[in-house]
Amino acid sequence: MLRIEHLRDCILREKERGDMKAVVRIRQILRNEKLRRRWSGVHKSTIKPRRGGAPTSIKVKHPDGDVQYDTQEEVETQAAPRLTDRFKLPRDAPICNGNLFDDFGYLGNTDCTKAILEGTYEYLPEMDAHTRLLCEEAHRIFSLKSTEEISNYVDSDDFQCFWLHADEFIQSSYSHIHFCHYKAIAHDKYLSALEAAKLSLAAITGIPMERWGSALTVLLEKEFGNIYVEKMRAICLLEADFNWLNKLIFAKRMMDQAYDNGMVPVEQFARRGVQASNGVLCKVLFCDMMRALHEMAGIPSVDLGNCYDAVAHPIASIALQAFQVPLATIVLSLSVLQTMTFFLRTGYGVSEVGYGGTRSDPTFGLGQGNGMAPSGFSAVSSLMVGAFQRLGHASDFSGAWTGILFCLAAIIYVDNTVLLLRAKSPTGGYLKAAKCFWYMMGWKWVKGVPQLRTLRQLPKYKMTIPQKSGAPAVIPLRDVSDAEETLGVWSCPSGDFGFHIEKKMETGHLWVSYGFAAIAVDPDVLESSLQKLYRDVLSPLRVNEKITKFYLMAPKRVMGLGMPNPCIKMLAYKLHLLQTEWNQSTASGQMLRQSLEIFQMETGLSTNVIEKDYDRFESLATGGWWKQFWCLCHRYDVKFHLGNKWLILPLLRVGDKAIMDVICSTDLFPKSARQSINRVRKYKGLHSIADIVLCDGRTVDPWVLTTDGSNSNRVIFLLEKPTRSDFATFRRAVTYLTSATHRLPTPLGAFVNKPHRKDNWFINADRNLLYHTTSSSSYIQYDLDTSARNTHFSLTFSNPTTLSGQCPRNTIYEYESYTFTTY
Repeated sequence: MLRIEHLRDCILREKERGDMKAVVRIRQILRNEKLRRRWSGVHKSTIKPRRGGAPTSIKVKHPDGDVQYDTQEEVETQAAPRLTDRFKLPRDAPICNGNLFDDFGYLGNTDCTKAILEGTYEYLPEMDAHTRLLCEEAHRIFSLKSTEEISNYVDSDDFQCFWLHADEFIQSSYSHIHFCHYKAIAHDKYLSALEAAKLSLAAITGIPMERWGSALTVLLEKEFGNIYVEKMRAICLLEADFNWLNKLIFAKRMMDQAYDNGMVPVEQFARRGVQASNGVLCKVLFCDMMRALHEMAGIPSVDLGNCYDAVAHPIASIALQAFQVPLATIVLSLSVLQTMTFFLRTGYGVSEVGYGGTRSDPTFGLGQGNGMAPSGFSAVSSLMVGAFQRLGHASDFSGAWTGILFCLAAIIYVDNTVLLLRAKSPTGGYLKAAKCFWYMMGWKWVKGVPQLRTLRQLPKYKMTIPQKSGAPAVIPLRDVSDAEETLGVWSCPSGDFGFHIEKKMETGHLWVSYGFAAIAVDPDVLESSLQKLYRDVLSPLRVNEKITKFYLMAPKRVMGLGMPNPCIKMLAYKLHLLQTEWNQSTASGQMLRQSLEIFQMETGLSTNVIEKDYDRFESLATGGWWKQFWCLCHRYDVKFHLGNKWLILPLLRVGDKAIMDVICSTDLFPKSARQSINRVRKYKGLHSIADIVLCDGRTVDPWVLTTDGSNSNRVIFLLEKPTRSDFATFRRAVTYLTSATHRLPTPLGAFVNKPHRKDNWFINADRNLLYHTTSSSSYIQYDLDTSARNTHFSLTFSNPTTLSGQCPRNTIYEYESYTFTTY
């Protein structure tokens, strides 16, 4: 209350002075602090696990069983060697052994590293194949560089800009020179210049200050109550000025240039302006597209063991040099980590005896808490993604009707990786088998309706991952309906997010908005789940538990309680996502566009699908992100439009109409019949009436009435397996679209867009030779029959001759006013 009174007095004082900008700022502070107090109470009242602190006991796994250690001496004695082993784990990488170690050393500062980057290194046949891929990818990235090297000079402006605004209560520095000291120094320009000069000297020469060689290791429980030492985080508190120097050069300058030059792949979601939920969104959209296309797909989810602590320094040095960081600065940062003396801090305080590495027996890893660890890992993971793509494992996406290409190999967020594989560890780390699993999306057709295969119905394939011991481990195959947590959201390939809602209900966090933009939940299920939670929370406050949903969520001005409506909130987040991500070069923007095109081709409508009546047309689409967005827009009468370029599918001829637009505009075909017609339409690769008629724009192509499949060569249509009854229903639809004689009453006009069906007939520029392609290497040529009666609308050709090669590419549809006859 005293602070509120103080801020109100400040408002009155600034009003008297006439400083209205200060009044606005103070009022904003009041609003922010009011919201903070409100949500602080909410968080305290909800059920959530306690955070683990610094331990006073640890458990260690021994061959004879688990042993718990409770004294300070026991904790320090048992933890130190195991942390040392953790930091030395990357030395098992191929690049740290044998001939490769002789070539690159521990720091990657040899002539061989320079040869790798310049592409002149001679690879030996016995070299590890995966290490070679990483080195080749480093050369590719280095060749994309600008001529300017990352600056490692520090001036006083850099120093003051950071330290004047730094939080002085951040813990750091074994030497007890903390943030508050540098914050005080930053207020003096001469002291700031002195500190900047010292840091510049170290960065340029690669010689560290002596006190940088000592650091604190803070053990923290990842999960409250789990005190196994291998399950704990080891946070490194480096010297404050050394850590800031790493942030300035690697996290700021290096990453700025990397983003500007396109060095960071779109698969890396731990980047500026991207949230973890964007990775969830891409995974959801990928599964949506596979369910719509009915393609087989594999989705492995793997977890990198120890992540930052398991990076081998030679490959990290090569990656950072490829990103144009000066070699001296890289040697400075890595050499400090290799010879660092760590002092353990537990619940008992700081240990007196340290542990760590030496020049002959160094420790590796980038260190959690190190300012260069995230950017260094981004550089290394960029090599891994590029090498993965060079092996041909990336998923290529082509716009369903625009043909725009996009490639996405994986979804990487620090140590969490989801691989996207459509049917068609050399860095020193390893994968945690206990946290790895995979899905397989396979299909079966029951009476023409596609269904995902269950776990029992899938082939008994095995997927293995490399392990530290050298023997691969088999990871489990999950059923497509079994939800697993990825990046904070429980999801599965079947698209059912019911388990995610249940988990949020258990913790009382259902109103938390994280993931709302990515998931697709039935609005009725979401509202009923939150309504139940509201009743449980409000009943102790003497609110009638039988209050209706309307008054529960209606605003206060209409006598409602004003509780948040989750569906409106979800719609708002999805609209904001589309406003910020649509058609951007990010993975989220590209996946949104690709999935929308498939959604449009699946429904078969040529106009804005989102503005259509959801209740009438929803049976045309498979459940997924876009269908749920369509449902929410219809539910709350929201008009959504992206522009005709994206929401209006181009038709082929003047007077043309989409087949499903015409079919759904009448009540002659019930819901089941519409589904049958749409199923055959996708099977045959048809979109509009122009696709079912011949070049004269009136006569139905006899092929349309057969059971032959699609011959489209440009537009992507979905895999379907219609039944006999589906074909019979489709033939009735063709009769309705045309006439009983299968001729349009009024012919279609001129072509306005190129047909998507494969071109087999061509004509020369003089219109006296007609060509029919029979294969990629031969064609049949017809000569104009001058003895026949040729008119302005009809030409007759004869004398077929088979020739090799390719014929001239003048397409026949450009002469739609003619009728061509061959014999």
